[in-house]
Amino acid sequence: MKQQDLMESLLAAAQIKVIWPQPRVWDLIRDKKCYCMAVNESAIRRLASERPQDLHDLLMGTSQYCRPEEHPSISSEASGILWTLAVHYLLYVIEFGIPVDNEGRWVGDRYRPSHAQEFDQWIAIGAPGLVSEELNCYLNANPLPSCDA
Repeated sequence: MKQQDLMESLLAAAQIKVIWPQPRVWDLIRDKKCYCMAVNESAIRRLASERPQDLHDLLMGTSQYCRPEEHPSISSEASGILWTLAVHYLLYVIEFGIPVDNEGRWVGDRYRPSHAQEFDQWIAIGAPGLVSEELNCYLNANPLPSCDA
C-alpha cells in the first residue's frame, strides 16, 4: 500500500478531511510530500514561541510555503483586526521575546503593547488568514521537536 493511500485510509477512519496539494506545491516544499490536516492550535502556539519569524512569514504570505493565488481574504472586520494584532504580537515576540504576564514594554518614550490577549483571541476564532495547507506543508518540512525529547 502506498504511503498516501495508507494516510488517506487512516485519516478517513478518523473522519479528518484531507486536501492533497496540487503538483505545483511540490516545488515549494523541496519535493517532500505534504499531508494537509486541520490547523493545530498547539502547533501555532509553539511556532509563535519557538519560531515567530516563520509564523509571521506564513501569515504575511512571504514564506516559501505560501502560494499567492491562495492567500485568504479575511471575512469580517473583527477577524481582520485580530489578524493584524496577531501579526503585531509576532513582531513583538521577534523583537523582545515572549511577554511576561502579557504586558508590553517601554522603548524610549513609546509603549509597545504585546497584544498577547488578541493573539489568543485570534487563535480561538480559528486563526483566520492562516492557510492550514501552507502551515502543514511548513510543519511537514520543518517538524517541531517532540515535547518528550
